[in-house]
Amino acid sequence: MMQATQHGFVGINIYAFWYEPNTNTTEDLKATERAHDFYVGWFLNPLVNGDYPEIMKKNAGNRMPNFTKHESERIKGSFDFFGINHYSTLYVKDNPGGL
Repeated sequence: MMQATQHGFVGINIYAFWYEPNTNTTEDLKATERAHDFYVGWFLNPLVNGDYPEIMKKNAGNRMPNFTKHESERIKGSFDFFGINHYSTLYVKDNPGGL
């Protein structure tokens, strides 16, 4: 790749909120995990793990594109650094009717 000859770095910057549960109930804790997966994991999971978060694939079903094995291997670890622009934290309350 070009990194070997140009000695550059590849990075990505994500604009993201941080999420905290509204209460300590199991439902709010799980909803907070979903929020992280849908809003941050959507971009970072493929780069770190080679695929989208499991909860996204489960909830979105066939609307979610699949990575081929080759695509997954190529994208996984394809960055040198990532940055996060964080300006605000949001509280998350479970809304089971919203899924």
